[in-house]
Amino acid sequence: MDNGILFTVKSLFEIALFAGMLIFIVAMYNKMIKPAEKRKYVAKKRARSLKENAVYDVEINRLVYEIKLNVAACKIIVGRFHNGGFFNNALPMQKFTVTHETPLGSAVPLQACGQGVLNSRYPEAMLCLATLDTYDVYDVVDCKDPNYKHDMEKFGFKSSFMFLINQFDGEEEGFIGINYQHTHVMTPEQKDKVRDAIPRLLGLINMKEEHLIN
Repeated sequence: MDNGILFTVKSLFEIALFAGMLIFIVAMYNKMIKPAEKRKYVAKKRARSLKENAVYDVEINRLVYEIKLNVAACKIIVGRFHNGGFFNNALPMQKFTVTHETPLGSAVPLQACGQGVLNSRYPEAMLCLATLDTYDVYDVVDCKDPNYKHDMEKFGFKSSFMFLINQFDGEEEGFIGINYQHTHVMTPEQKDKVRDAIPRLLGLINMKEEHLIN
């Protein structure tokens, strides 16, 4: 093989290598950087003032306290799912944060230790919640999710129930947590009261003005 052919083969190889690297860079940009820029733009576009946010937070707190009274619970929380960064394989971390809770009713405030919790901490609970829209623990002794059981005991709960909150397009937004300091079986009527409150709660989470007046 003469030098001319060797030069051509080498050039083609370098071109192919450069093209491959370019494709990889574009793919990574579309997967990681571009979505991040989009989220940043959306976050900026939806930014609200301190007062505007507080108005909705007040209504959410009033609503969850109303739920607490309706189902005779000890503690109500609202948890919301969010992306917490990326793993090395470029897949997003799935987390939740406790954004609202009723006062008292637990050994410690759940908001204080419920920030950026990986969904994988409660694998069985999350699988059940995503599949059935609810997760029921009537007695902490019978809880099959080890970390969920551990945290129930730490917070002083004997019974715990989660209800999935879906966005209006069907995407999972978060959950309502209903907790008791005694063993308890929620009646169908109590569960219906929680589900009936979800549409307004979702409207307030989305900061829709029409949901400010009950």
